[in-house]
Amino acid sequence: MTGRVISILRLCPIVGAVLLLLVINVVLISVNPLKSVDPESLPAARSWVWWATQDFKQRTNPPNVVLLGSSAMMHPVWLQEAAYRNKDVDLAVDHSSHYLESVIEKDAPGTHPNCFNFALPGSMVSDDYMILRAMLTGERKPEIAVIGLTPREFVDNKFNCAASSKHYQYLSRFTKTDDLVALSMPQLWQRSTWLMNDLVYFKGKSQHAKIAASEWLKTQLHPFLLNVPDSPLNRTADLDRRFASWQQEIEKGVWIAHPTGPYHYMEVAFDCIRRHKSPNNPLYENQKRWLEMCLEICRKEGIKPVLVNMPVTPEGRRLISPAILDRHLITLKSEAERWHCDFLNADIANYYENEDFTDWAHMDASGGEKVLRLIGEYIASRKGLVASLSSGNRSIATQGRQGM
Repeated sequence: MTGRVISILRLCPIVGAVLLLLVINVVLISVNPLKSVDPESLPAARSWVWWATQDFKQRTNPPNVVLLGSSAMMHPVWLQEAAYRNKDVDLAVDHSSHYLESVIEKDAPGTHPNCFNFALPGSMVSDDYMILRAMLTGERKPEIAVIGLTPREFVDNKFNCAASSKHYQYLSRFTKTDDLVALSMPQLWQRSTWLMNDLVYFKGKSQHAKIAASEWLKTQLHPFLLNVPDSPLNRTADLDRRFASWQQEIEKGVWIAHPTGPYHYMEVAFDCIRRHKSPNNPLYENQKRWLEMCLEICRKEGIKPVLVNMPVTPEGRRLISPAILDRHLITLKSEAERWHCDFLNADIANYYENEDFTDWAHMDASGGEKVLRLIGEYIASRKGLVASLSSGNRSIATQGRQGM
């Protein structure tokens, strides 16, 4: 029988090659020789989530208050920070919110808030969950997670699925996501790429293989390179620039908030309409489940979540269906009640001026001051939240690449 099989393989070498690859693939999946590759060593575009993650992981004093959400949270916090400090703030490398810290300390003396802005542009609730799961655990978990949400984070009609998000994809390198497949890719066709990466070892681990081979080669060549003169290309600055040019998305010095500047409002009603053109019930139910998982992981990690209904501009109220707005508020209230967590409705009628917004979705520095004041005063008014911030700053030994 064996001889017959060999004869057939000799006559059909292509079949033999395919069978050999299948056998090798099965063996590699079983052994997984690349399982120890450091995820930080894998190539990554310098995206918003990359910068935020680098800043977060390199801090020796882990933040005890972390802000999550989309650009609706990110922008006002960042712009207000420049106004508060009266100096330029580069959002790529500086995610602190000293203004929020000052508000909390003013109304709750003795607390030691250390606030970090982990909000990301285009973020969905599923991205908030991935930050919680991949970053805000163990010795780096905060005491409080402020999750600011607008209706867009539940119904964005431009959004495909959780696994399609660049934030999700980057954070997936720090945590296993096998248990999230059905939720992150609810449609079968969305799972085709994932199945290919998961079933074909050479494809799914191609980047790991490159890094592993590179590290092995460095080790082998190290004795021969000790006496070789250093090259300017080995300097950190030049290395950074080369990596930044690989699918570059953002660099230092590009997004700078200035303490003063002329006010402007951008008319982009079309963007609001296309994102909210339908209730998108399937996506809403999907993202609602991600919110439940956010609160579930907070409970597991001992993090106190604060759900915040972020402000909607008058233009947004005119363009977004009242049913979507009502459903959003009801969802946040009901989930806060169900999980016994804090809830703040920052969308207060007649509290904001038109000049507090730069478009239908984002606030400027003055709007940021108002919404952060609400958040800070709310935290300071809750005994449980204040108690969690009164134990002093934490300090841990960190190791990581500093080439930012």
